[in-house]
Amino acid sequence: MVNINNDWELIVAVCSPCRNAKIPANVRSEAYVAAWKYTDAYGPLGYMPDQGYDWSGFRDSTEESTKNSAEAIRNVLAKHNITEFEVEKTI
Repeated sequence: MVNINNDWELIVAVCSPCRNAKIPANVRSEAYVAAWKYTDAYGPLGYMPDQGYDWSGFRDSTEESTKNSAEAIRNVLAKHNITEFEVEKTI
């Protein structure tokens, strides 16, 4: 079970290629896109590098970005009435 109150754990559960949040695929995609808007690993907020969405965009972002990205994920989960979920390790 993921701790929805822990920012980093939530981001890893939903956005990491090594984890698979057991939530509907469309919700996971929506949460990923919403959270990406707050990444700052590539400079400007939400900048999309040539390779597209990339885990390092989350991994290398600032603490403030991490907090905002996690809040965006929480908002998407709340919109879909998801209050808890399990996570499967994929790698």
